[in-house]
Amino acid sequence: MKHKVAIVIGTRPEAIKLWPLIEILREDPLIEPTVISTGQHGSMISNMLRDLEIQPDVALANRIAPGSLSTLLSSLLVAIEEVLLENKPSIVVVQGDTASALAGTIAAFFARIPVAHVEAGLRTHDLKAPFPEEFNRQAIARVADLHFAPTNVAAANLIREGISPERVILTGNTVVDATIKMLQNIQSQKNKEKQSHLLESFGLEPLSEGNFAIVTLHRRENAGKHFETVLQGLRNTALKRKDFRFIFPVHPNPIISKIANQHLGDLQNVVLTDPLVYRDFLFLLSRCKFVLTDSGGIQEEALTLGKRILIAREDTERQEGVSHGLAELVDLTSSDLSQTIIREIEKASFSNSEKTTNPYGDGRSSQKIRDALVSFLTQH
Repeated sequence: MKHKVAIVIGTRPEAIKLWPLIEILREDPLIEPTVISTGQHGSMISNMLRDLEIQPDVALANRIAPGSLSTLLSSLLVAIEEVLLENKPSIVVVQGDTASALAGTIAAFFARIPVAHVEAGLRTHDLKAPFPEEFNRQAIARVADLHFAPTNVAAANLIREGISPERVILTGNTVVDATIKMLQNIQSQKNKEKQSHLLESFGLEPLSEGNFAIVTLHRRENAGKHFETVLQGLRNTALKRKDFRFIFPVHPNPIISKIANQHLGDLQNVVLTDPLVYRDFLFLLSRCKFVLTDSGGIQEEALTLGKRILIAREDTERQEGVSHGLAELVDLTSSDLSQTIIREIEKASFSNSEKTTNPYGDGRSSQKIRDALVSFLTQH
């Protein structure tokens, strides 16, 4: 008899990080996976699922109410609960710290279904940063039956909070699996011409490497004046270093898009573009010199590729990158940020010989999670 495993996906990062796990679960003779796409990220999630060839079994986009966090969460909770009561899975898998992950956890708890949390144990220990993600992941930890910790630090956080060590499984981060898997696809001969065209479309030479940076900014706590200050620092840098380019895939949030265009839209060496398909984004990430970001997942992907990361936040739940020497929390005042970016431009590229073991895993995280799920389900 196959064990039913429901997998909740609502955002682009969730899709990327659950993609290799879904594929390995679909190959397992003991597992019957059901992919639930909540539609939290709208067209971004539907496009990502299509690009990764993930066919959701259940799509809830037309049942999700946009608006405040409370409106979103309540509509997600009702919709996911109905699916779980109808399908009766043996366990529900959620990933990370999104509203979809929290709603999936609560719905499963109310339905008395066990929960497995992928990427468990990340902490800043400040409920306001990142907001509301830090609250979401701490709340999920109170309910989850299995905690798949990506690093030793994450595992220690959970045990320190009173989670039984038997329920904490050190797996590594599935984003490493996804990065390795996609890089193998990118490096195939059939994609070489596409890569050259992509570089040219951003004003980069076909063989260029290290003469541009990637920028991603979207965090809720960075909205408003904070966001504008960061953009002003980026503008000051771009005006001083016109020989260096910045590729900025802009989040579709209309507020972010409007402010980004106001500050950077007139600059020749700043390319504002729509969100990129994962293959194209990862290819550019593999060729850039460094990353300026407030994202979480990109910190892990960039480190996996040996890229320096300037973190545009006051704190990060991914301290492993900072300890590793590739990530740095930066002063977000515009003048200091500009000086930091220029220093990074002028710094020698990180040498392959300097790379050490990836703290986020070895690319076998999905296998470890699958094995732990099978073991749990056969014992319960």
